[in-house]
Amino acid sequence: MRKGIDGNLGELEQKAMNTAVPAEGGYLLPKQVEAGLFTTLETLSPLRALASVVSVSTDDYRFLSNLHGTEAGWVGETDARPETAGPALAETRVPMGEIYANPGVSQRALDDLSVNVEALLAEEVARAIAIKENAAFVNGDGVNKPQGIMTTAGIASIKTGVAADLPANADFVFKMIYGLNSAYRQNARFASASAVTASLRTIKDGNGNYIWQPSLIAGEPATLAGYSHSEISEMDAIAAGKSPLLFGDFKQGYLIADRIGVRVLRDPFTKKPFVLFYSTKRVGGMVKDKNAFIKLLVQA
Repeated sequence: MRKGIDGNLGELEQKAMNTAVPAEGGYLLPKQVEAGLFTTLETLSPLRALASVVSVSTDDYRFLSNLHGTEAGWVGETDARPETAGPALAETRVPMGEIYANPGVSQRALDDLSVNVEALLAEEVARAIAIKENAAFVNGDGVNKPQGIMTTAGIASIKTGVAADLPANADFVFKMIYGLNSAYRQNARFASASAVTASLRTIKDGNGNYIWQPSLIAGEPATLAGYSHSEISEMDAIAAGKSPLLFGDFKQGYLIADRIGVRVLRDPFTKKPFVLFYSTKRVGGMVKDKNAFIKLLVQA
């Protein structure tokens, strides 16, 4: 490790040195800081809390999909039993990418032992990473980043029947619910951006009852037509040709692949008098089951 004149960096340096990593000079954050990072990631990146998340050991992560296709047939007691078709499997590679943040902290702040540098670093890096990764989980194009749910081809949709707005009645909501296969409905939920949520709260059923029910229990989500609802700010606004509402089983439908954790390289040389903390995280994501989702398309 190269060293400059670090002054009174004992506390910070000792904690970094406790977690040695490869010879390039990178450091894994101390465990208590990394835990804080992922708590913030789940708070700021709602899809991370809803989807399936796996830790992987390589950027070339693949999973097998069962395309089914197994056949069966009726036979009599003494009839021959010819071979029947078995399940078909498909191998899929998860699109991966790397997010980075490079915040700087002044040498004076580092010298002041009353400043909790670890907490500051964790908060700022987690915020930057969470914003970037959640945007990719929703709208990513799969090029050096995850493939987003809303940019994945082949997901079923229900049209609003209105050119540039939501319908006044709740029929489209129930069409979305029952347009999804019953195997996914049990754990399904709605998702939309905040402005769209505000519009959903005004919609009534045929009896004049609001289909939006706010939560009366702290920590529990509100419901739309009896199903939980999550706000995801990166989703579309209500506009012609857009998809402002999504319904589905996110756990079965979307996969997030984390490669190691957040790495931090301490750099006191590049931008004196600031010490830069070059932070990286490799993450991938994609829809693993298109049948687990259905979206609302604003179209007449």
